[in-house]
Amino acid sequence: RRVLFRSLIDAAYQSGIRHIDTAFFYGNGQAHDTIANAIKNQRSHWHICEKVGLRWASRNRVIHSGSSDAIIHDCQVALRRLRTDYIDTLILHWPDPHCNLATSIDGLQACVDRGYARHWGLGNLADTQLHHLINYPNTVYQLEHNCIIDNSPQLHKTHQHAYNLVFSPLANGWLANPNYLHQAIPKSDRRARHPIYTQPSYRAACQDFHANTTTPIEDALRWVIQTPTVHGLILGPRSPEHLHQLILATAGL
Repeated sequence: RRVLFRSLIDAAYQSGIRHIDTAFFYGNGQAHDTIANAIKNQRSHWHICEKVGLRWASRNRVIHSGSSDAIIHDCQVALRRLRTDYIDTLILHWPDPHCNLATSIDGLQACVDRGYARHWGLGNLADTQLHHLINYPNTVYQLEHNCIIDNSPQLHKTHQHAYNLVFSPLANGWLANPNYLHQAIPKSDRRARHPIYTQPSYRAACQDFHANTTTPIEDALRWVIQTPTVHGLILGPRSPEHLHQLILATAGL
């Protein structure tokens, strides 16, 4: 698996891609090691976006770690794992329900003040928390956005204050492959945690989408790209072949 992702990063570099989105709990730290080995001679060419605020508590349980001290600690660990002196953008993955969001922001800002990170941002906020983006303009804001999980209202509120960087434009693959709708998805698969799998209304909307398209990847990506309040999007290719497929799909959009 590490060899596959190393080849994926190499293919991305050859294709002109320079943005890596990762997180503290991805692969329980193994993702950092793979990235570090892949870019060790090219660090200055890459923009690393590191998300903190979630940790593995056990093999099957992730917990929030959004306190100021936890964010600083996890950023320091990420720097060691990535074998780099700085992170380009440090983002709070999800708000921690056990502490005030302002406390998490203090931790993010402390990382910038100490030189651990150059910029910070927030992710997956509730509507009642969006004012923090207004108080700290020009930050990065990450959230899911696609034609099924349509977060246009939030994007409209934040686009003048933050850089809206959306993820899951293909809804964890549900919008790319209609066959998923007819397959049994194991609980360990991340697709099983997506609302399209767990909520009948979203599943029906996904079925509707596939019934009305012959080019699902292109149409799903076009819908996101044409959202005027989207400033950038994160694609999650699983292999070099998948990466090239996505590049071709976006070429004419």
